[in-house]
Amino acid sequence: MSSYSRNNYGVLFEALLKQFRPLTIVEFGILDGYSLDVFIKNSLPESKIYAFDIFEEFIGNSSKERQIREKYEDFENVFIEKIDYYSSLEILKKLGKIDFLHIDVANDGDVFEFAIENLLPLCKVLVLEGGSEERDNVEWMGKYNKKPINPILNNLKLRTHSFFTVDYFPSITIFHPFC
Repeated sequence: MSSYSRNNYGVLFEALLKQFRPLTIVEFGILDGYSLDVFIKNSLPESKIYAFDIFEEFIGNSSKERQIREKYEDFENVFIEKIDYYSSLEILKKLGKIDFLHIDVANDGDVFEFAIENLLPLCKVLVLEGGSEERDNVEWMGKYNKKPINPILNNLKLRTHSFFTVDYFPSITIFHPFC
């Protein structure tokens, strides 16, 4: 079950989709499809939605590839692929400008740094799970000695995007163009 459901982050995703009206949506980390369902329901009919995951290769709470493919097989604008987040840069460059990119792959400081350095230049809106101090202190971050996210955000200065973190657990950080 998605940690987003606890604080109904679907409403936030819905508002972002209405505000930015993305034609190209990319998601890393499908799990049970909570955010993907929101993207499908609230995107424009002509939007293309690319959902990437490593499925059962992820050690921990993972998506079941067969179930996910079956769940979304009737949506002609949804493309499900088995792709590793850190190996995705060339594939994403081929998509062209990404209007909305969502990343939820057991995020830690390394995931955020990779996204900000490599993926933010490719997209208009970047949404990442995590960013709050509370989220940095979840059990598995300490257990696996993961790099915290919050200190990275506290020292970040960007020229192309502004960002903010919604602190309700698990928290979510949104990068968007300067208005």
